[in-house]
Formats: sequence, C-alpha cells, structure tokens
Amino acid sequence: MDRIRVFIKWLESIDAVVDDLHTKMRSPVLRDGQNVRDVMLESNRAEEVLGYLSKYEYALRPHVVLTLMWHTMIRD
Repeated sequence: MDRIRVFIKWLESIDAVVDDLHTKMRSPVLRDGQNVRDVMLESNRAEEVLGYLSKYEYALRPHVVLTLMWHTMIRD
C-alpha cells in the first residue's frame, strides 16, 4: 500500500488524479509475524508446475517468475 501511495502522489504531481488522493489511502496495521508466510513449495510440485508452464505458458510472466525464483533459490 505504501508503494501505491507513493505512485498516486506522483500521479498528483502530473495532474493525473485529484489532489490529496494519496492521503485517503490507509495501510493496514499488522502485528509482528502477520506479514510472514511459512508455506513451502515442495520440489515435486514445483517441477510439475514448471513442466506445465514450460509446455503451455512458455515465457509468459508466471513461467518466467517461477523459473527465476526456483533456479535462484528464492523460495519464499
């Protein structure tokens, strides 16, 4: 939400939206640990998904993102 607010503030600066629109946005208040996930993608499931994506959605965004994340060990 904070990034969206900054983007809207920039839109205000070029008169693309009404003034002070960014002040009407509220970010949620999260307690410690609420913004953390502990879900793991199992290797066999990842290989199945990558196989499907490489066959039916080759080079589309989901395929590229999962391939990069999987092969660079970014597994959040």
